[in-house]
Amino acid sequence: MRRHRADTNQAKIVAWLRSVGASVENLSQVGNGCPDILCGFRGRMVLMEIKQAKRHLRASQANWFFLWRGPKPLTVRSIEDAQKALEELIGSPLFFDHGSKPPRDQIRSTQGTTPSLPSPQPRRSKHQAVRVQGAAASKT
Repeated sequence: MRRHRADTNQAKIVAWLRSVGASVENLSQVGNGCPDILCGFRGRMVLMEIKQAKRHLRASQANWFFLWRGPKPLTVRSIEDAQKALEELIGSPLFFDHGSKPPRDQIRSTQGTTPSLPSPQPRRSKHQAVRVQGAAASKT
């Protein structure tokens, strides 16, 4: 078994994932081609293999990915890749750029507005509806 050596970008990516509220479990010591991290975000999980920009999967990693029966592990090379992975995981965009606040034009202001709710309609039971129809029929 090969001794694990973490990629230099792993600490930055893990720190960013945690900063946006993800749970991260380091699996890099498992070996045998297992992905580097397990990431949980908004009730979902994804396995991530963190690689340097021009590095590729080793044969043991490709084999592990092939044999894995769960969701496909994702290869992440940057914070941008990690953000795309989370967006894919939850099915919607994240409205921030690497931990910063969303741009002002993406924040909906609620000051000075009141929500427009439909006016409540009185509920009638089945028996009341029959009585109303019966009363209308008796008048004719």
